Amino acid sequence: MALQKILRDGLSKVLSHGKATEAEAGVDLSSLDAVHIIKGVGTAVLSCLLGTSGGVFSSYPFGIAFLAASNRFVPYTYIGLLTSSLFVRGYSVATAVVYTVIAMLRYAVCRLLDEAAAKPPAHGGKLTLLERIRSVSREGTKSAMFDENVLIRCAVSCFAAFVFGLYRLIAGGFLYYDLFGLLAGFLICPLLTLVLSGMFTRSEQLSRFSELSAAVLMFITVYAMRDITVLGFSLAFAGAFFVTMWAASQIGSLRGCAAGLFAGLACGGINVVGASGTLEIAYSVGAAPCIMATAGLIAGALWKFSRVAAVTCASIIGMTLGLVVDGYTILPRLLPDIFGAVVIFMPLSHFGILPRIPIFVRDEHGGTDEDMLIIEKKQNDTAARMNSLSEAFSHLADTLYSLSDRMRRPGVVDLKQVCDRVFDSYCSKCSMAQHCLERDCTTTLDAQSKVTAVLYKNGRVEIADVPPFLRERCFNITAIIDELNRSVAKLIERLYKNDKTEAFALDYEAMSKLLAEQISRNDAEYAVDAEMTAALKKSLKYMNIGASHVICYGSRKKQIFIGGVDIARMRMGGEEIRQAVENTVGTRLSAPRFNIEDDTVTMTLSSRRRYGVETAKASSIKESESANGDTTAMFENKEDYSYALICDGMGSGREAAITSKLCAVFIERMLAGGNGKAVTLEMLNGFIRTRGSECSATVDLAEIDLITGEACFIKSGAAPSFILRNGNLYKLQSKTVPIGIMHELDAEQIKFELQSGDVIIMLSDGVAQSLEDGIWLANLLTYEWEDDLNVMAEKILDNAVFANSRSDDMTVALVRVSETEE
Repeated sequence: MALQKILRDGLSKVLSHGKATEAEAGVDLSSLDAVHIIKGVGTAVLSCLLGTSGGVFSSYPFGIAFLAASNRFVPYTYIGLLTSSLFVRGYSVATAVVYTVIAMLRYAVCRLLDEAAAKPPAHGGKLTLLERIRSVSREGTKSAMFDENVLIRCAVSCFAAFVFGLYRLIAGGFLYYDLFGLLAGFLICPLLTLVLSGMFTRSEQLSRFSELSAAVLMFITVYAMRDITVLGFSLAFAGAFFVTMWAASQIGSLRGCAAGLFAGLACGGINVVGASGTLEIAYSVGAAPCIMATAGLIAGALWKFSRVAAVTCASIIGMTLGLVVDGYTILPRLLPDIFGAVVIFMPLSHFGILPRIPIFVRDEHGGTDEDMLIIEKKQNDTAARMNSLSEAFSHLADTLYSLSDRMRRPGVVDLKQVCDRVFDSYCSKCSMAQHCLERDCTTTLDAQSKVTAVLYKNGRVEIADVPPFLRERCFNITAIIDELNRSVAKLIERLYKNDKTEAFALDYEAMSKLLAEQISRNDAEYAVDAEMTAALKKSLKYMNIGASHVICYGSRKKQIFIGGVDIARMRMGGEEIRQAVENTVGTRLSAPRFNIEDDTVTMTLSSRRRYGVETAKASSIKESESANGDTTAMFENKEDYSYALICDGMGSGREAAITSKLCAVFIERMLAGGNGKAVTLEMLNGFIRTRGSECSATVDLAEIDLITGEACFIKSGAAPSFILRNGNLYKLQSKTVPIGIMHELDAEQIKFELQSGDVIIMLSDGVAQSLEDGIWLANLLTYEWEDDLNVMAEKILDNAVFANSRSDDMTVALVRVSETEE
C-alpha cells in the first residue's frame, strides 16, 4: 500500500507532464535528478562489488562484462569499478587500466559510428567497412552514447579480458594458473556480456531474455558476496535469503522456489579465497540450495495469509533443513545470516518499498492473459450496451403506450358529432322540439355541451349528469342517454380495432435482428489486431517502456491496453507517449490514463474524436395550422457519432405533427442507444405501416463519424440536401418514397468523406422541392453565406417564406464540421 501511495503521489505531483491533469498524467522521470543520482550510486556500489570478485582462476570477469554490457549509468559503473581496483591485491593498476580501456574503446566506437552516420556514402554509393559496421550496429539511426551493437560490446569485452589475462601471464612468470585465468576470462567475459546485454539493449531478439539477464545478474551478485562478512554475517547467504523472500512474496511459491534454488547455488558450496587457491567450506554444496528453495516454496504458499507467518515458517523450516543436511555445526553461521536478512526484509516489505522484480515471470506477452483481459473488458462493455438498449426500449414503450392511450380515446369533435346525431334523431320527432330549439335554444345547446364534456371525461353519461331542466322537460332523455352510451362504445371499439401500436412491441423478429447486430458489432469491436499489437510491442521496446502486456483491439475505435508498466524505466511524458503510439496505430488517441492497482500500473489509450460539429436549426408553421408537421433532432451517442435528422409528416396539422414527432423520437432513442441505422429504419417502417393511420413521413438522416470523418446520408422520400465546401455547392438527392408506405423500406444511402470546414444544409420539402425550383436558394448559399449558422438558418427560412407561393411547414438544419486541435 505504501508503494501504491508513492506511485499515486508521483503521478499526481511529480510525474505529470506539461499541463495534463492527474487522469492524463504522463510519466517523465528524466527530470528527477535525485532519483537519477540514487540509481547511479546504487549502480556504482554494485559495480564495486562485482569488480572485487575474482571469479574462476582470478580472471575478474564480472566487472569487465558488466562495464562492457551496460548502456545506462556507465560513468557510475566506471567509477565503481575504479574503486574496486583498490581492493584487488596485486592487480589494482592492471584492473584500473583495463576498465579505462573498455570505457575509452566504447566511447571511441560510438563517436566513429555517429560520424559515419552523418556522412553520405562514398565511392559512388558503395559503403566503406566502417559504414557497414555502423549499418548493422545501429540499424541506420543515430542513437544514444554507449548504445552500440551487442556484438561490438562482446568484442570489447573479449579484448579487455585478453589484455588483462596476458598481463597476468607475463607478470606472474607464465604460470599455468595465470594461463587458465587468461583462457577463462577470454571465454567467460564475452559470453557473460552477451547474457547481461538482454537488460541493456533495444534489440527485440535480446530484450525478450531480459528476465534471464536479471537472473544471471542476481546470481553473480550473490556469488560476488561469498567472501564478504560483516559483523559475523555472510552477505552472500543473507542476500540470497533476502532475494528468495522478495521473489516468493511477489511471484508465488513455485517461482519463489526457483529463485531460491538459483540464489542458493550462488552462495553455497566451495568459496574461492584468493590467488593462492586456498579453499574454505562455508555451506555444503547441497545445503544452501535446499534451504533457499524450501524457504521460497513455504513463503510463497503462506504469503497470502500472513506476511509474518510466511517469513517465520520459511526461516524455521529452512534452518531445520540446514541442521539436517550439515548438522549442528552450521547453526552459528546459519542463524545470524537468516536473522539479518529477515530484519532488513520485513520493514521494506511492510512499507511497500520493494519494487516488483522481472525475474521468473511468465512470457512477456502471454496469450492467456490477453484473452482474459479482452474477455473481462468485453463483458463489461456488453453489459453497458445491453443496459443502454434496455433503456432505449423503456423510453419507447412509455411513448408508445401514451400514444396508444390517446388514440383509443375519442376526441371532443368526434363526441360532439355523436351527441348532435343522437339528439337530432329523437328531437326531430318530439312535440317539444319547437320549444327546446327555438325558445330555449341557448339553454338546450349548453345542456348538450355539458353532456359531451361528461362523455369525454368518463367515456359514458348517466341520467344524473343531465341538467335538471332537461331531465324534467324531455320525455326521451332515458332513451337518448342509452343511445349515446351505445354509440360511444361502438366508436371506442372501432378505434381499438384500428389501433395497432402495441403490435410493434411484440415484433420479435425485429428485436432478434437488433440483438444480432449488437452481438456482431461487439465481436468486431473487441477483436485483437495482431498486426498492430506486434507493431506496438516493437515501438515500446524502442522507447524503452517496460510492460508485461500490450494489446490493441477494435476496428473503427482502437483501444490500447498496456499492463505491468515499469515506471522506473520510463523516460517519456504522457504527451510524448501519445504521439509515439499515434504514429504507430495511425489514428488520433486520447492522453494515456494510468491506473494503479496494488503495485502494478496499467496504461490505456483509446481513439479520440478527430472532428467536432456545430449545429443550428430554424422552422416555421404553415399558415392556419396550430402544429408543425416537421420535427428536427440533432444529437450524439457514446460511440462518437453525430446525427442530424429531419422528419416531415405528410400533409400538415395535428396528424402530420404526431407522425413526424413519433418518427424522430424513435430514431433518436434507437441511435442514441448504439443501434444500427438500417435495423432502426426497418423497425420504424413496419411500425408506421401497422399504425392504421393514412399519414406517413419522410426521413432525412445524416450520420457523421467523429473519429474517421466519414459522413453517411439516408434519405427516404426526403428533400435534397447540400454540402458547402470551399465556396462550392454540392447537391445530394434520392428518388425514394416516404417511410411507412411500402412493405419494404425504400431508402437510399449516400457516403462520402468530410473535410474540415464543410457545412451540411438539410431542408424539408417546404423550403425547396428541387434546385431548379429554388434558384434563389443556390444564390443564397453561394453568394450570401453567413458564418454564424443561427443567423444563416433564419436567413434561409425568411427567404423561403418570401420566395414560395404556397405556404407549408418549413425546417432548416445546418451542421458545420471542423477538425479538432491536437
